[in-house]
Amino acid sequence: MVRRWIAVGVSLVLLCVLSGCSFVNLDTEKQLRAPHAQGEQSDIQTALEQHIYSRNAEAESSDGVISYVLKYPKMGDYRSAFIMKDMDADGKEEAIAFYALQPEGVASHIALLRKIDGRWQCTDDLEGLATEIERIHFADFDGNGRPEMIAGYSMYNTRDRRLMLYTLDDDTLQERYSDTYTHMLVGHMTDSAHDDLLLFRLNTADKQTTVRLLTMENSVIVEKGTAALDSYILQFEKYAFADFGDGVRGVYQDCTKDAQTTITELILWDGKTLSAPLFDPEEKLTTCSARESGLPFFDINGDRRYEWPTSTRLPGDELTPTEDMKVWLTEWYTWDAVLGRTQKVYTDIVNPYDGYQLILPEEWIGRVTAVYDEQKRMLSIRQVTDGQIGDELFAVVAFPAKETNPFGEEFMFLKLTDTTRYELRYNKAVDETLTANMIHEMFSLCEIE
Repeated sequence: MVRRWIAVGVSLVLLCVLSGCSFVNLDTEKQLRAPHAQGEQSDIQTALEQHIYSRNAEAESSDGVISYVLKYPKMGDYRSAFIMKDMDADGKEEAIAFYALQPEGVASHIALLRKIDGRWQCTDDLEGLATEIERIHFADFDGNGRPEMIAGYSMYNTRDRRLMLYTLDDDTLQERYSDTYTHMLVGHMTDSAHDDLLLFRLNTADKQTTVRLLTMENSVIVEKGTAALDSYILQFEKYAFADFGDGVRGVYQDCTKDAQTTITELILWDGKTLSAPLFDPEEKLTTCSARESGLPFFDINGDRRYEWPTSTRLPGDELTPTEDMKVWLTEWYTWDAVLGRTQKVYTDIVNPYDGYQLILPEEWIGRVTAVYDEQKRMLSIRQVTDGQIGDELFAVVAFPAKETNPFGEEFMFLKLTDTTRYELRYNKAVDETLTANMIHEMFSLCEIE
């Protein structure tokens, strides 16, 4: 079978000379070429190249060159073409390498390499499910203290992806489970001592979005439950697992619906049922967490519980010249697992550009607005009467900690961090009840992720 290999790097002959390898019966016209790693990874790559040549020694090519490319996972915590992991819990790391033979379009490969008698050697090589590797996860799904590996593969011209779960057994990678997904999360959802898998799927044809909870029981992956989500989700963003007590665990998942709308989905497992309590099954929408601001869910008040925001435009926000520098009247909500319902935490104005919030008194809601000056880094809180913007109540300005406030003596100290100094001014002539202490109580830092 004729294969065409495209040259892109340094020859294996030169690599063997430099590394002192004993592989000498190498046709100088048949070379392995790819950009080369450094240090220990260089030795691993040399062993990988020897394996690739040996495996494909009978292949003919039009230019006499055998060539490959290293494949890099595009997302997740592991972005390298070489991953070091102790897959069998023996205290020694194996090397997992991702590559594809040229030409473009052929399936990627996963190679397992071990250091035996001081030299790296390839002990297994599997062909993947597609050309591109989307992400790599390691997790202990069966609770035996040895990690399994999940490889997610991007599929051509579709948002669907394929995953394969691999386990290491006697120096070989075993394919244990395969599935289709759009978005995947690995974490602790059930009351077992091992990890679980959440697979999200967007079905645009049927306008359905679902999430499935999978876990391993008796060495077999089983589905524990499924739940419907907002039908118009386009993309999955920030997420976090959370423990709600009494055996209830869940995950917060921010989702983008369009350029203006972000929602938070909450997925819960109570030991029997997988549910999404913010989702309205009749409307097939999640509206109670929808916001235009794009703010993510966050532990806004430092109570180690997550809150999600809903946002309302403030009167006069047209005075802020650019749409991406708006500030919003924001209500923060959390999930009360005991009562089984959402609970409002408080209302604030978030300044994500300078990393703080102003928690408003309830009697101010609807009576004030905020205008942000990007150049001055100044947020001005103003009165609103009959829909008209009035005088400034107070303003907060932020500037580098080592600089002097360029706005003069009318400002007073508010807060100092390692990088930023915050100062304020307030106008008692507008509201005689206003004091510096009141503003101090409203102000708190919140570096939203």
